[in-house]
Amino acid sequence: MALTDRKTANLQASEKKYRHLFEHSPVGIFVTDRNGNLININTSGAQLLGFDSLDQMAGRSLSSFFSDPADRDIYQGLLGDGNLVSEFETRLCKCDLTCIDVKIRTSVRNTLSGKPRKNIKPCLKTHWPESICFRTGAAFPMSTRN
Repeated sequence: MALTDRKTANLQASEKKYRHLFEHSPVGIFVTDRNGNLININTSGAQLLGFDSLDQMAGRSLSSFFSDPADRDIYQGLLGDGNLVSEFETRLCKCDLTCIDVKIRTSVRNTLSGKPRKNIKPCLKTHWPESICFRTGAAFPMSTRN
C-alpha cells in the first residue's frame, strides 16, 4: 500500500471514530461559527434543547437559547477573548420555552493548528480551510443549580 493510500485510510478511520463519538455521545456537543451560529450539533444536544431533529435547528444561534441576556453577554465576552470557557453555569431555554440549568464548556479554534490568533477576520466559507474559525463545546444538564 502506498504511503498516500495509508494516510488516506488512517484519516478516514480517524474521522469515522470521531464522528461516531460525536453522534453517540450522551452529552450535547455543538460547533458554532465565530458569531455563535450553529454549524453542527449532535442528537443529544438537539434533544437537550427540546428538538426532535437536527433540521429543526437550522439557522439558529446558540445565543438565542440563553434565558438571561446578561449570561449570554458574559459567555460571549469570554469567548471573544479566545479563552477556554469551563464550567459556565447558565439556563438555556428549550424550543417549548421551558428552561434547563446547564454547564457549558467551550474552546475556541481559530486556525488549523487550533491556536487562537489575535484580530482574526470573521470566518467565511471563502476562507475555508485556510482560516478555520469555530467554537466547540459541550452542554451538561445540571440536576440542581447553586
